[in-house]
Amino acid sequence: MVIKLKRVYEPPSDEDGYRVLVDRLWPRGLSEESAHVDLWLRRIAPTTDCASGMAMTSASGPSSKNAIVRRSRIMGSCST
Repeated sequence: MVIKLKRVYEPPSDEDGYRVLVDRLWPRGLSEESAHVDLWLRRIAPTTDCASGMAMTSASGPSSKNAIVRRSRIMGSCST
């Protein structure tokens, strides 16, 4: 099975397949019809604090060992 990531604001295409939105809040300014989302999994999305922590650690680059360690610590301490 191939899983592709795509921003919900990007227009849908024929190659998208089954579209799943993983976010706690519905995207601002986007109707359900225009999003073409088949499933919304808000309960498994990271909390706001956890998501902002992941964004801060990714700023140092994916190849940085320190960033990977920080990200794993954040994910270990985040709960849904």
